[in-house]
Amino acid sequence: MNLGGFMFLLHYSLRHPWRIISIHVIGLIISVSIIIANILPVLQNNPYEESAWQRISYRLFDNSISNIIGSKSQEMSLLGDFQDSFGSDEFIQLILSGTGPVDSNVLNSVTDYIAKIEAGYTGSQVHWIGRLPHAPDQLKLNKEVTDTDVIPFLERLRKDPVAGRLIRFDNSSWDLALIFKMPDENNNDASRARFARFITDTWNKEEASTRWHTEIIGVPILLSSLRSALENIITINVPLVNLIIFVICWLIARRLRLVLLIYLPLLQAEIWLFAAYFGSGNLFNYVTANMSTVVMVIGTAINIHILSAYVRERVKHGKSRALIHVFKHVAKPIIFATITTTIALLSFYVSDDPAIQDFGLFSSIGILLVLLFSFTLLPAAIILFDTEKKIARKPGQLIPLILRLPFFAWNRPRFVLVITSLIILVSLAGTSFLRIGTNVHGYFMPDSELRQAMEYTSSRFPGYIPFEAIVEWPDDGQTDGRSIIDLSKEIESAIVKNVLAEGRHLRPGEILNVADLTASYCLNPKKKSLCPNGLPSAAVANVLINSLKVAIGENYFDRNRTHSQLRLTIFFNPVYSSAAVSLISDLRKTLEEVTGPKSKAYVTGMSTLWALHDIAITKSLILSLIIASAIILLLMAAIYRGWRPFLISLLPNAAPMVVVLGVAGFFCTLLNAQLPSTAFMFTTVAAGIIVDATLFFVLTYQRCIKHNQTGETALRTTLSTVGPGIILTGLTLSLGTATLLMGELVPIKVFGGLLSLTIAVALFADLLILPALCRLYWNPGYENRIS
Repeated sequence: MNLGGFMFLLHYSLRHPWRIISIHVIGLIISVSIIIANILPVLQNNPYEESAWQRISYRLFDNSISNIIGSKSQEMSLLGDFQDSFGSDEFIQLILSGTGPVDSNVLNSVTDYIAKIEAGYTGSQVHWIGRLPHAPDQLKLNKEVTDTDVIPFLERLRKDPVAGRLIRFDNSSWDLALIFKMPDENNNDASRARFARFITDTWNKEEASTRWHTEIIGVPILLSSLRSALENIITINVPLVNLIIFVICWLIARRLRLVLLIYLPLLQAEIWLFAAYFGSGNLFNYVTANMSTVVMVIGTAINIHILSAYVRERVKHGKSRALIHVFKHVAKPIIFATITTTIALLSFYVSDDPAIQDFGLFSSIGILLVLLFSFTLLPAAIILFDTEKKIARKPGQLIPLILRLPFFAWNRPRFVLVITSLIILVSLAGTSFLRIGTNVHGYFMPDSELRQAMEYTSSRFPGYIPFEAIVEWPDDGQTDGRSIIDLSKEIESAIVKNVLAEGRHLRPGEILNVADLTASYCLNPKKKSLCPNGLPSAAVANVLINSLKVAIGENYFDRNRTHSQLRLTIFFNPVYSSAAVSLISDLRKTLEEVTGPKSKAYVTGMSTLWALHDIAITKSLILSLIIASAIILLLMAAIYRGWRPFLISLLPNAAPMVVVLGVAGFFCTLLNAQLPSTAFMFTTVAAGIIVDATLFFVLTYQRCIKHNQTGETALRTTLSTVGPGIILTGLTLSLGTATLLMGELVPIKVFGGLLSLTIAVALFADLLILPALCRLYWNPGYENRIS
């Protein structure tokens, strides 16, 4: 590889340091201006009286489904069709639980609360038992009821199939569900958080809030909670990563000024990266929020090799000569290592998830910026601001214990390789237990309030993120209302009979449809004469079908000039995406069998999107790993220009991945869990990172062999030259990515933990397996003695 361009940048930076500094200052001003331009508008006053940090947070983070999944997928298109016909399926469910019987005091307290919600938040809509067609008129008008009104109402509730979604009660306790539909406004993180906060704040002011147990859940709550978790990544992880970087750089240089100079290319790259990201109209989501940590950690690894070599060479030479000598020896492995990492990150572009695509693209841009600034800004800053004449401490003296491992492996190569082979065999067995999948509950820690709210709600009213089954057929407006009700009952019966959800059949109460809504309507004492056998007669069915949306507050039948649509809502919470996909497949097949070839049937809703997208993510991440590994292997073969170093490099890079996947498989079996799909990203990122240390070791060892050194002498030279950098880089990468364990989101914690473990295992693989392989298969002195 021709390094002329990079070396030209280096020499130019050494000759004209002030020019380089001036160029970077101008770039910094432009980047900061772009970032401020994106944040400044949200600092203006708004009607919600939010703090400046809240408004900045809403501007920086948005986990809307369209931002995570994308707006061009077929699933999003179907969801858009559904929302156009039936409205938004985003709702907040407030669960109130109390002891004793349901009486007028309970209903009057809830009525008063709902009146305040509807009066205080424009466009809000509440669905609860007080909105049912057979509810007392006082509840529908937000007025007080008496026990005389409540007793017959409770008897009707026991017969109502719709009421099962809204109330559970006996003489000793009750659970009441209030469903708040999101107003017709822009459903982003800010609007979700404001609506949820208004609901909870208004309730907390009610006297009944101190007497009843309350839980709140729903898609808006989940998505806005992701934003809160991402705030912690920025406020906790980033400072912690910087602390780790500072400590390791201090161990190398023991000089504050030199350590601070190392931060210049890192911070400059981060600021330019944020300017590019926000300037292109993007906002952080649960994946891209980790870019800062990844770029900072990997960028530090680039500069640690430079710093370690500079500290060693600065003892012998002046600043300019030391820098030229350093870059002459480390430029090639640094550039190649950066390229392999960039290739791994860019391979995420084959993913179906825009969030993962953006993570890979912008992280690779940030790392390339660090590389560029390390050849320009860092040398210029050292020339201008590193005023100390000598550095007396050598970094190799700081890590003597770890540097003994390669010599142990050199002296006992067969023992090391036998133990390695046994570990790999056991790990391969563990990989057979690995299962990849995600569930909604699994995004949050078991002790988190949101996780507990989800589990509490699921035990009482399952399906708070339901599946929506839609049947569409050509219609000239003459379809009989009673035939629509009969079709709805036929589809419900077929679903109950044919569809399995985690090994069991769905129950009638888990499916809400037009037939159930009309049955609920017929429980109204004033309408009984119109409903023989509990369902409306043919004469009134058409009128009733068209009035259901007003009477119930939910639309389950939609008709326009060309076609009609029938909706069935399935309330079921599958554990993992694989179970959800099986449920979706059974639903589609059943709908097609019942409705015939002239109809169009599809399944949508948030649960459907979540499950199908999760499966697509898994497939695309496996593909990105294959692509990244193949390109990196070809690149390594081109770099080494020989079959021996290439083959020797394979085992130290493959073993860490196999070992960590095996460990993950055993834990999946032990915990009866699955590996979150987004956490599987660690494999591709690790594939690009763990080859870096191997490149430094093998290229240096290869250069020593070409200079006619014997194997053991070449090993000593390699370890004294790049050994400290390899060890300190491995520690930085492993500890830096381990900071993601401090987050609140389980996929991010698993991603950070497995990536950190893979890098740590790779470090020991390079220090043990590489010397053992070199001793047996690439040892000129040993080969000469044998001959």
